[in-house]
Amino acid sequence: MPKIAIYNYITFFILSYDFKNEKPHLHFVKGKHYGLPGKIWLETLKFAETGDFSDHELNLIEKLVHKYQKQFIEIFNNYKSSNKKQRTLTLKLK
Repeated sequence: MPKIAIYNYITFFILSYDFKNEKPHLHFVKGKHYGLPGKIWLETLKFAETGDFSDHELNLIEKLVHKYQKQFIEIFNNYKSSNKKQRTLTLKLK
């Protein structure tokens, strides 16, 4: 379960078994994988699952993913093709 990025208390990650049948997306959780995870499609920025995040937090996540969308898609595809570990991104909104 590669950790892709962090922003304050939100961790973004990929599940390796998702590469087989799913389009590029990220899962996200609060802290160190506490609570229900959410899932966002990287191409459309639509939430597949919202987990236990508030509307405010989901808006923040959407803004972050939009800002880093190209990088996230590239990282997802790199993992899919080579399964090589990437450096974890520390996200900033501004």
